[in-house]
Amino acid sequence: MSNPPAKNDILYVFDSASDQLVFQGQLRHRDLHLMAEAAGVGEQWVTARQANRVIVVETTSGRFQVITAIAVADKPDGLALSPDGVRAFVAHRGQAVTGDPFALTGTQPGFSVISTASRKVLGHVPLDGDIHGLAVRRR
Repeated sequence: MSNPPAKNDILYVFDSASDQLVFQGQLRHRDLHLMAEAAGVGEQWVTARQANRVIVVETTSGRFQVITAIAVADKPDGLALSPDGVRAFVAHRGQAVTGDPFALTGTQPGFSVISTASRKVLGHVPLDGDIHGLAVRRR
C-alpha cells in the first residue's frame, strides 16, 4: 500500500511564542516553496513554483486569506523583499544540473522584480544557471 501524494499547497502558521499551530489552510496554488514577511503591513509573500505565481497572504486577521496571486516567469523559487519593503525579488529556476529526472527545471533563469505597492512585475533580469535563491541587502 502506497502513501497518498503529499499536499504541496498547504500553508501552516505557527505561533513562535507557544510553538502551537494556529492556522492550516489550502491556498490552491501548486508547490508553495519559499516565503518572506512584509514587515509592518501584515503580509506574507509566498512563491508557488508549479503555478508560476507569487501569492500574497494577509496575516493580520488570523484567517490568512490570499490577497492576490501575481503571475511571474516560470518556476519561481527563492524570494526576498528589499529592506524598505518597496520591492520583491523572485529567483527563477533554470535547467536542472543535478541529473535528477524529477528535478524542477525552468526556461527563464534569473530573477523578477515586483513592486510591492502595485503588485506589478517591473522586469525580469535573465541569468545563466539554475537559480535557487537570492538575498537583498542595504547598500
